[in-house]
Amino acid sequence: MATLRFLEKLYFGENRFAIVFPNTFELGSANLAPHILFRQLNKWGLADIFFLDSNGGIRTGLPLNEFDVIFFTLPYEIDFANLIRILEKYNIPVFREQRTERHPLVVAGGIAVTSNPFPLFPFVDLFLLGESEVSLTGFLKVYSGSKREILERAATLEYALIPGKKENGRRAFTQELGEFLSYSSFITRSVFGETFLAEIVRGCPWKCRFCLLSYITLPPRSVPVDEIFRVLEKHIRRGSRVGLVGSALGDHPDFPVILRFLKSREAVVSVSSLRIETVTGEILELLKKTGMKTLTVAPEAGTERLRWRINKPIKDEHIEKMAKLARDAGIMKIKVYFMAGLPGEMDEDIEGIGKTVKFIRDNFRGPVSVTVSPFVPKPHTPFGNLPLWREGDLKKRLRKLRVDPHVKLSVGSPRLAMVQAILSRGDERVGEALYSGLKKGMGLISSMKKMGIDPDMYLFDKEYFSEAPYNRINTGVSRWFLNFEESRSREGKILGPCRPEVCSLCGVCKSHTVGS
Repeated sequence: MATLRFLEKLYFGENRFAIVFPNTFELGSANLAPHILFRQLNKWGLADIFFLDSNGGIRTGLPLNEFDVIFFTLPYEIDFANLIRILEKYNIPVFREQRTERHPLVVAGGIAVTSNPFPLFPFVDLFLLGESEVSLTGFLKVYSGSKREILERAATLEYALIPGKKENGRRAFTQELGEFLSYSSFITRSVFGETFLAEIVRGCPWKCRFCLLSYITLPPRSVPVDEIFRVLEKHIRRGSRVGLVGSALGDHPDFPVILRFLKSREAVVSVSSLRIETVTGEILELLKKTGMKTLTVAPEAGTERLRWRINKPIKDEHIEKMAKLARDAGIMKIKVYFMAGLPGEMDEDIEGIGKTVKFIRDNFRGPVSVTVSPFVPKPHTPFGNLPLWREGDLKKRLRKLRVDPHVKLSVGSPRLAMVQAILSRGDERVGEALYSGLKKGMGLISSMKKMGIDPDMYLFDKEYFSEAPYNRINTGVSRWFLNFEESRSREGKILGPCRPEVCSLCGVCKSHTVGS
């Protein structure tokens, strides 16, 4: 395990809280979730962090089964299987009904859980929906006594789900990020190097119709620039590596100001993908001067027609301008992300991917890499109740993909997309099949078939989608709005960026706000 430098005063106490990111240390330490949870739990007792490949907590080395509460944070459904593996690794009974008072209380949260926790119902005692700044804080206020007493009190929290006791819930979120700053709790070498992470925006105002992250983090919020500077001045040194975190970084009203501040500190800055039509020469030049070598963008579709359907109104002229700006700024490489199998997609859209990539290469004149991922419908989005493409049809469509041989191309697996879709929209039976498959060395789909569970129901059955358990989760976005946006997609109509100060169309900003 790499050497750690904690940025928090380390507390001790009778309570022992474990935070688990169910994937590798390299990936998990570069995700802000375990950092946020550690900062919250550290002051309530002895807190430690676990990863899939760690042998004991990274702070104490203690085994997971010596902690009172285990908090799993799950950003991706594909990691549901790793939750099972980790419990087994530390000899903790996997099924909640087999655990007694002497076993840890198992709690789960994160974006994947907030979207659909039901495949994990056989294994988890308590789910906390939404943002931990509100949901975890509320749980800690009722945390005392036996496990039974804790669960009884937690059942009064509207953002809590307890299998068999309370199976409806509402996503919690905070209105003001300035009150709950999210940044690294410890520094270590991750996939981004030894980097200090700082969230500057949360949520995305653009509401691409396929995007769970956009819909389940509404409304979009920005951290006040003075608060960002305060955190950076306290924790970074001259020449430090800084990762700016957020799904729409370019929409922070002071993004160039933040970059200029980091440049003045000689920081080496990394950012996630930037929205193509908001890229400016000033931003790219600042990013280049702060060490960025690769620009990552996501047009998602190969034609303007299909981009309009997914509510991503990027014109070819925007792509041309972006490529030329990147070239002029001295950016070394461009990474481009597309999807295949989107609703309403035709052959010309797949062919358009190759044409768009050539368009970028001709104007950028540097290395370009391309990733094409199969579309996976996610609950609580306008496309969430649409059927997945048949595996054979998607494979035929992907065979029509033609990209310049000088471009590095990566294509996702249609079979993995099916597994993700099943986990995204599944119920308890899917969780049971997942466990059975792990024990027998079988994939999820094979395990389901062996147990007499039809995978097609979770992929194509509109009747199931209308009654699926995930409909019991209230994200704040109304079903009317999701249907409205799905119908507008078929007409190729665009919905402009979210403006919470004047709009309440989706329902989030006029609904009761948990934690407001």
